[in-house]
Amino acid sequence: MFQSQVKKCWNKPKIRSESPNFEAAFIVWLNRDGSFAKPPVPESQTVPDNSKAYQQSGLQALLKCQPYNLPIEFYDEWKHFVPVFTEPKVTS
Repeated sequence: MFQSQVKKCWNKPKIRSESPNFEAAFIVWLNRDGSFAKPPVPESQTVPDNSKAYQQSGLQALLKCQPYNLPIEFYDEWKHFVPVFTEPKVTS
């Protein structure tokens, strides 16, 4: 549910096929209304130069899509979590 909402806001950067797999994880804290209680924080502050645009695009998507429409009865499960953006290497 969360992933499908973020996907609509995610403008992924162009990735060359010879690039490595990309992964960006963020620590997220949400309020009951689905807005951020605190700004999302990248789980890793050090990423390779070729991954910075990917990480930044994930962060922008998280911010753009809020507030999230999530089931309030499961608030304790989604109030704090770590979503991971991944882009596997394309092989030909």
